[in-house]
Amino acid sequence: MEDTQPYISFILPCYNEEKNLRVVMDQLLGVLQELPWDWELIIVEDASTDGTQEVVRQQAARDLRIRAIYHQQNAGLVGAIKTGQENARGQYAMYLMADQEFDSREIPLYISKIEKGADLVVGIRWQRDAYSLSRLLLSVVYIFILNFLYRFRCNDYNWIRIWPTDFHRQAPIESKSLFFLAETILKASDLGYKIVEIPSNHRGRPWGKSTSSNFFVMLHALMEAIIYRFKRKSVAARLKATHHPVRRQRETLPQESTSLSI
Repeated sequence: MEDTQPYISFILPCYNEEKNLRVVMDQLLGVLQELPWDWELIIVEDASTDGTQEVVRQQAARDLRIRAIYHQQNAGLVGAIKTGQENARGQYAMYLMADQEFDSREIPLYISKIEKGADLVVGIRWQRDAYSLSRLLLSVVYIFILNFLYRFRCNDYNWIRIWPTDFHRQAPIESKSLFFLAETILKASDLGYKIVEIPSNHRGRPWGKSTSSNFFVMLHALMEAIIYRFKRKSVAARLKATHHPVRRQRETLPQESTSLSI
């Protein structure tokens, strides 16, 4: 295989997804193999306790563009995404899910927004019919509090997104909780990146239970959000003094596209 830099690196964290991963990979590869862009897929196996590791080995053998990374200890969703980010070779990186909740057929839509001028594309789950009442309530409260804290408008902080790979290397994310995803959006906004939201279909997971949406996970994220609120200005000033993003020539975003700003 020719060792060329891929246009986009897909990051797929996995933890105890033995029953979901095969289906996800079948659907995902069906989409990726039709893309006109060069790509790589990084599967991060996060020290699962079921048979996920063996499934990852099998799936990684399906295409030379797939790389598997195995954690010796569970690092959680944030740790798995960071591992994928650190190993990504593409110009852009896109975080995916191994639980069947994301429809991989939407991937070309995300990339098309990048092609039209967006720097960061954020998926918005307009419908969450598969959510339990408690999970829905936690999500609504979390979004409301973050928007209030930062005087910022974002409709979904924790869903699929695509970003420039160099962004996290030049603007390291400090959070160790789920706030990691929101911190990415806030720092990108502070640096003047064009952020675009697009509607995304949310599907319920047929197997297993989400480990990133319980009360204690959200509480940890909110605590980090409050701490970051008080140091955001100083962090933004430091980043602006040292950060020099490389911008491609892009066509102007259409007026109907949703961009976020403070």
